[in-house]
Amino acid sequence: MPMVLSRIQAVTPINNARKFTVRFDMMCGNDDHYFDFIQGRKIGALRLIRPVIGPRTFQVKLQMVVLDSKRYLLAVHWAFVHIDVSPQSY
Repeated sequence: MPMVLSRIQAVTPINNARKFTVRFDMMCGNDDHYFDFIQGRKIGALRLIRPVIGPRTFQVKLQMVVLDSKRYLLAVHWAFVHIDVSPQSY
């Protein structure tokens, strides 16, 4: 069963509630396919989809692209998720 490790969400101030769309991408750090990324309308979640035997370290780069209703680029944001896997099993 997948485990959610991190979430990222696009929000707008109340007085600037323009319609926008969001696209999420996992840019790097998933060479061994331990993770996936699921996307809702304005929120995404990085998930661990299979067991990892430690010690291991991962640096996953996520990108969030925000577009307005006419598909013009409003913003690009990156999140760097650092994951350390212990050699012990708990």
